[in-house]
Amino acid sequence: MGRFPSGQREQTVNLSSSTSVVRIHLFPPKEGFVFYDKPFCKSYRSFNGLYYMADSSTKQIRRNGFIDIIKTIATIFIIFHHFQQAVDVRFRFINFWDGSFYFGRLVELFFVISGFLITPYVSKIEKGLSFRIFFVRRYLRLIPIVLISTVLDFIIVWVSNPDLFANNPLKTLLETVLVALGIHGIINREVTFANNPMWYISVLLWCYIIFYSVFSLLNRLHANKRLFYLLFSFALIIIGSCILIFGFNYPFLNEYVGRSMVSFFSGVILGIVLSNISLSNKLLVPLFTLITVLFFIPILSHLILSYSSLTILYVIMFCYSPIVILSKTDLLIKLCNHSILSLMAKISFHAFCFHSPIKGMLTIAVTALGLKDMVYSNGLLSMILYLLIVYGFSTITYFLIEKPLFTK
Repeated sequence: MGRFPSGQREQTVNLSSSTSVVRIHLFPPKEGFVFYDKPFCKSYRSFNGLYYMADSSTKQIRRNGFIDIIKTIATIFIIFHHFQQAVDVRFRFINFWDGSFYFGRLVELFFVISGFLITPYVSKIEKGLSFRIFFVRRYLRLIPIVLISTVLDFIIVWVSNPDLFANNPLKTLLETVLVALGIHGIINREVTFANNPMWYISVLLWCYIIFYSVFSLLNRLHANKRLFYLLFSFALIIIGSCILIFGFNYPFLNEYVGRSMVSFFSGVILGIVLSNISLSNKLLVPLFTLITVLFFIPILSHLILSYSSLTILYVIMFCYSPIVILSKTDLLIKLCNHSILSLMAKISFHAFCFHSPIKGMLTIAVTALGLKDMVYSNGLLSMILYLLIVYGFSTITYFLIEKPLFTK
């Protein structure tokens, strides 16, 4: 095997079913790890110069099934929220629109999860990950679905209500182009002509740009990088809160941007703090109890109906953070480790993008067939059928568009 340079030592590490001898670097390696009996992909994570080898024999990152479940459930609730908002029906036990809990606030949960999941890229940025690889590929993966759904929604709204387009065609067309390109949400807070829910994609992409830019600059500091990562993430949360508190409505400084910054960088802080931590299963019961208690306090006091920044911070800290922490428990990771859950989460992104144009198509069909009274009198059944149609359509678009384009 030869001699090892100083600062390195030979250890036996169980990386697979058989024992593998690896060379462990106690400082950032220049040429990577050397494996003697089985090739593994080079997968590192680091904080403050400490590198370790991830347990992976494939190039794909293992998904967290529990987070996939949460994303799918949150997507379904948001679809219910928009359906009930459009149809204006009321249910006896729970209302997804204008109820005790404002389900539109679940978008903040998406931002928290996105920030939480993006933190492994800190180590890649430290090793020189380019902006093109980090952002452009991510942008090109999201935009095709956003573009198709926005154009479809534009056509449907134009056909169903041509007067809206005729009043100011140039503004409407420009606005729709910006939505389709994932830009509108960071420039303008106004409700869009087509596919308004896509503001989420727009400001999420903006958060990715801020994340890469700030963390790339911090990487040049010869100091405690992890501490600076936390401090600057907290500073960005303060900036987002100030946008909400003072009601700014300017390009790059509006309510959408404020909501996303507060939520996304709260998730980044959670990801940094919880990195390399696997929580004991004994914490499951206390965490579930904490979530239940803290989740129902704002419901009972109707705090969620408010759009104040303090309410958003309350929801993130006491409702969403424990949910994200649960994703680090060993038992839930094992129980939720199934490919179907991962597939449902991927399809849910399509469902989020397409539920607005599908709602428009169904509205046209219901009106033409004279079924409006039936839909209103059977609101719950109509809502469930709407959800099934959305997910059926989204499953088709996933397998026909995203999977052929991006699955290698």
